[in-house]
Amino acid sequence: MSESKETEVERDFEDLNLYDNLKTYFQSSMAIFGSLAEMMQEDMFGREIVHHTDSGERIVRAHPREVDNGMFYKLTDSMESRWSELPHYTDCAGAFASSDLYKKELGLAKQNDIIEDVDDPEDHIKNDSLPKLFTRYLEKQGNFSFNEDVFKEVYAEFEQYLKAEEVEYQSQAILDNFWMEEDRLELEEDLIFRTLDEDEVENLSPPIRRRVTGDSKDVYVIEKTYEVPKFTELRAEEAIDAFQDVVLTLRLFERNGDVRYQRIFTEPISPFHKGNETSGGEPNIRFFGSRYEMDSEDCEEFKEFWTVMSEQIDDPPETYRIALDKFSHSFRRQNENDRLLDSVIALEALYLKTGEQQEMSFRLSQRGALLLGESREKAEEIKQALKEAYSTRSTLVHGGQTDVGHDFVSNLHDITRRTLSEFLKLNNSGKSHEEIIESLDGKAVTPIED
Repeated sequence: MSESKETEVERDFEDLNLYDNLKTYFQSSMAIFGSLAEMMQEDMFGREIVHHTDSGERIVRAHPREVDNGMFYKLTDSMESRWSELPHYTDCAGAFASSDLYKKELGLAKQNDIIEDVDDPEDHIKNDSLPKLFTRYLEKQGNFSFNEDVFKEVYAEFEQYLKAEEVEYQSQAILDNFWMEEDRLELEEDLIFRTLDEDEVENLSPPIRRRVTGDSKDVYVIEKTYEVPKFTELRAEEAIDAFQDVVLTLRLFERNGDVRYQRIFTEPISPFHKGNETSGGEPNIRFFGSRYEMDSEDCEEFKEFWTVMSEQIDDPPETYRIALDKFSHSFRRQNENDRLLDSVIALEALYLKTGEQQEMSFRLSQRGALLLGESREKAEEIKQALKEAYSTRSTLVHGGQTDVGHDFVSNLHDITRRTLSEFLKLNNSGKSHEEIIESLDGKAVTPIED
């Protein structure tokens, strides 16, 4: 190695001995793998494959893509723990064993019961580290030739992984019934909306792909990145909580459609770490019957709305927590009456003071009209809707039957949404629940403008 190249490598890498020995091992191994790949291709291309059809048998040759796809993985998988049979393995394994970076990695693995004995790392080298390194190199290089620049990229990633005590994960919630004009919307540095590219869409299972694309080829996700301690059990709760907050905020933003997420996919960003996880989404319940859509202007307004609401819904006062829980739970309701009850309970928590037991229907409907009524006519409509809702609620809880209809429940649900949004905005500005109620009662003596 020339002095200039050695200086460059020493500057880039902490463990030059491990780099040199791995490089030599890879150079010789690629020559062997390349020869094996040629034999595999010659054997595959020379073979006739019989395809059975309705009209009889059809003989075809293997297509090159059938050889290319997965060949890298097949070769590395076929090695299993036989990496010691390749030339220069002894020096390479010795470099691993003497590496302080790798010793730290083995210590973490031992601490979390991934391996049994840190004094004998050979099984971990052959069963874990080398397969991952070869697979990553072949993914980047695309063939079985040795390329020093590509190898340096892979080794740099590997060193960074060894140094890290935490691993970065990425979770994606696949949105259903959603469209936005922007390809990407960043809510926070580690929390974004974005569209999947064609390859990512193709990697979705066919049922999920059909479900979320519909008439459009666009698939939207909420994406969360976060770190977890290396080798500990993967828990995606942090991402799931974030996704629930984002969907709840979308629903508070405006009555726009039946947005939900179908699945959550979680995987490590590092190619040298394992721990994929898939979890289910929300129940497929339609209420509004329309797709949730945001144009560019909506996207900008929602970003500002998120800044306020994310702080409010993360750790709300008890009164707001009850209202948020009921509003959120109403989207899982199949029955119109159940959705009405959730809405009224949320409105009671917001519009009624603790301990108020008299004239509750009057107080709730009047305060709602004062908060949301933009004119005398609109205020009167809201007041009557809230009175009827409270009366219906009383009938239902005492075992009676009602038939208020979808449109009424939908309108009440929107009143609940608007009420929650306004209370949370006022709370964010520093006004307590008691102060908001007192302010509304003070307005009762002032006529609403026509």
